[in-house]
Amino acid sequence: MMELCRLLQQKPIKAGIDFVCFDAEDMGTPQWAETEESDSHTWCLGSKFWAEKAREDGYRARYGVLLDMVGGRGSVFPAEKVSLELAQPIVSLIWRLGNQIGYGHYFPLNKEGGYLMDDHVNVNRYARIPCIDIVPYFTDGPSRSCRADAYTTYLQRRTMTINEIQDEIIEEFADFDDWMDRYQLLIDLGSEQPPLDNKYKTEQNLIDGCQSRVWLQADMQDGLVHFQAESDALIVKGIVALLIRVLSDHTPQEILDADLYFIEKIGLREHLSPTRSNGLLAMLKQMKLYALAFKAIGPSPQPSPKWEGGVES
Repeated sequence: MMELCRLLQQKPIKAGIDFVCFDAEDMGTPQWAETEESDSHTWCLGSKFWAEKAREDGYRARYGVLLDMVGGRGSVFPAEKVSLELAQPIVSLIWRLGNQIGYGHYFPLNKEGGYLMDDHVNVNRYARIPCIDIVPYFTDGPSRSCRADAYTTYLQRRTMTINEIQDEIIEEFADFDDWMDRYQLLIDLGSEQPPLDNKYKTEQNLIDGCQSRVWLQADMQDGLVHFQAESDALIVKGIVALLIRVLSDHTPQEILDADLYFIEKIGLREHLSPTRSNGLLAMLKQMKLYALAFKAIGPSPQPSPKWEGGVES
């Protein structure tokens, strides 16, 4: 951090930069401890508290970068997979710039690291700020912090059930009585959604039944269905963000069994125009069709099945 401050003093930039000190292990039970509390729920409490408070206070940032043990000799920084899932455009930007200025040996393109649970997950999840983890992988294999293995399972499975996520959304919308404010919240949620890679903006990924254009990409990763989507309409983009937040990164069966009661509880359906309401139903149907297809395919990674008129092609 001191070196960053020194460089910024030498070459000032016209942007605000906030430094926040986290430690994933804060309050964490060591992985080696022989106790039932040795799990992910005891870790990263500092970043979780900060991220929740930041969102409550209206703190906004374009993006965040977690520098994780970056000073080791021989370090190489493949793109960490959670960062790719939650903030892929920021990863692409930094890795591309690193190569442009001659540091490609540190930031290899088209090479991925592993999944690592660290404070960037809470910043993404609770503060809704795109945040990535720059973490070293050494030439003889990945760096092994004591927390890495304990968090991999947590990260791949996530800790919140579909109903817990729905209840969280209901609480967020309960803070606003006026539906103009709720519309603004939808727009804000949509603007925070990572953009969909252009390679997924295909005719096959367009959802039929939506007045606005909505592209939906689905992939199976480690037994979980991962959704990405984008729309060219502000409010629809917010609806898409909510659906992805609720249904993404769950098993096909969990998605198929999901009762999405949050839609009624926050009054979303009754405050949408008929065309947008039909679009919402079309998005839900498509996501469940993907889950049904992935359930039939099985747990191994597969490209997205394509659907036309509800029939797999």
